[in-house]
Amino acid sequence: MSEEASPAEARRLRLDTLLVRRGHAASRARARRLIEAESVQVAGRVVTKPGRIVAEEAEVTVTGSDIPYVSRAGLKLEAALDRFALDPTDTRALDVGASTGGFTDLLLQRGAREVVTVDVGTDQLHARLRDDSRVRCLESTDIRSADPALLGAPFPWLVADLSFLSLGGVLPVLRRLVTDDAVVAVLVKPQFEVGRGKVGRGGVVRDRKLREGALEGVRAQTEGSGLRPGDAFEVPLAGESGNREYFLRLHPVPAGPTARAPGPEIDPPGELG
Repeated sequence: MSEEASPAEARRLRLDTLLVRRGHAASRARARRLIEAESVQVAGRVVTKPGRIVAEEAEVTVTGSDIPYVSRAGLKLEAALDRFALDPTDTRALDVGASTGGFTDLLLQRGAREVVTVDVGTDQLHARLRDDSRVRCLESTDIRSADPALLGAPFPWLVADLSFLSLGGVLPVLRRLVTDDAVVAVLVKPQFEVGRGKVGRGGVVRDRKLREGALEGVRAQTEGSGLRPGDAFEVPLAGESGNREYFLRLHPVPAGPTARAPGPEIDPPGELG
């Protein structure tokens, strides 16, 4: 059964599904528990039925949280590690565009030995991570001009969540920061890839063809970057504004002549948890 109420009620969906998309819960099963525990209000009223159909833009208040990380970004990377069958145990990782540190928190909880966080902003990393001896925080740092030696490159793992710029211009930089056999996973955000004129109200790219075109555009821009595209999937958890995003595996290309391998089909979004 479709999660939408009907074609006439565009962008209406089940409350438990909405909680997952907004990052209040890691899965629909966990969202149902929050709802049935009377921890969820819609427009100021407690709702106890997980299947209640609500508008995608509904005012929802949650008094409990099911997120085990410092931010909902951790749920996105959790989905990627599970989908790609990746294990960061005892690794060193570079988190590019770390912000609050959701990716970093997930990596540490999965056993990473050290994470270096990089962000152009300041005072964004969660205090718990800032105080963690396994974390080295580099603020006011643009990855495009950062000194690889200062970062501690090369890294066997790199994850990236970058905003307000296209990934295409950053890919060669990322390649210089990783080992030849590194795990590289980047979040592709269509709203920063399609061009301002194609972004809809609220900064959301609602056209699936445009979103998939953005992903293919990033794939194409790997040509000559030293990275080749691998598997990709649509992240089940939407961005803060409702944007649908993709995780893309990238594989370092050793020095020498190479040909770009065609990317596989895009997997549909799965359920978190």
